[in-house]
Amino acid sequence: AAFFEIAYQCAKQTARILPSLIMAIGVSIACNFLFIEYIKVNGVILSSILTYVSLLIYRIIDTRKFVQIKFAWRNILPLTILSVCFMLYYQPLPFVVDLIVCGSVIVLFGFIAPKSFKESILKKVLSKPRNS
Repeated sequence: AAFFEIAYQCAKQTARILPSLIMAIGVSIACNFLFIEYIKVNGVILSSILTYVSLLIYRIIDTRKFVQIKFAWRNILPLTILSVCFMLYYQPLPFVVDLIVCGSVIVLFGFIAPKSFKESILKKVLSKPRNS
C-alpha cells in the first residue's frame, strides 16, 4: 500500500491519499470490534491484515487512473495460500494438521520458487557428502 502512496506523490495527487486512509481506519475499527472479542490477540493481527489488504485494493483501483502497474497474477494465489499456511502453522493444531500444512507449504513453494533456486536445492540435496 505504501508503494502506491508514492504513485500519488509522483502524479501530484496527494489529496487522494486521505480518503484511502479514512476508509482504512473505518475497516480497522470495524474489524477490531468484530474479531478482538472472539479471538483476542489473533483478532488484532487479523484486523491489521484485513485493513492493509483493503487499503491495498483501494489504492490499486484508485491509482489505475494515472499509473499502470502490471502484476504477476499467477504468483498471487500461491503466495496468498502460503501466507495462510504460515498463519495456520502458528496455531495450536493437532500434529496431523501441522504435517498437512507443512506439506502444503513445501508443494506450493515448489510451484512458485524460481527454477534456478529449485535446481540449486536439488543439487545440494542429491549431492554426495564429502569425506573429511
